[in-house]
Amino acid sequence: MYRLRLVFVVLLAVVLSGNFLIGDDKEKDQDKDKDPPTKLRGFLPKNYKQLGLTDDQKQSIFKIQAKYTAQIEQLKKRERDLKQAEKNELELVLTAAQRARLKELSSGDKDKDKDKDKDKDKSESSSSSSSSK
Repeated sequence: MYRLRLVFVVLLAVVLSGNFLIGDDKEKDQDKDKDPPTKLRGFLPKNYKQLGLTDDQKQSIFKIQAKYTAQIEQLKKRERDLKQAEKNELELVLTAAQRARLKELSSGDKDKDKDKDKDKDKSESSSSSSSSK
């Protein structure tokens, strides 16, 4: 009976002390808060793979590409905005009747493009059905 109590006390001590050890990982918690250095990904310019670049060089290239990609996107947006502003200003020169006619012509161009696509689809489907016979 004495041995059974001793075993029970030892097991109880191990279980209770184990809970304290599990919850005391302050260093690991601090490491989780820090962001690991993120590796940028991208595509190397033509023939750069053959140069034997180090990982640091690749990361520098990807960083430069990301910087310029953002600037290029801003310029493209600015170009679209300028083209729209030009179009609006050009239309201000026109009379109301001319604007209405321009709108008809523009929608007619779109309809013609749709008709061309339909005719193209019809000719492709008829040629494929005749070739399958």
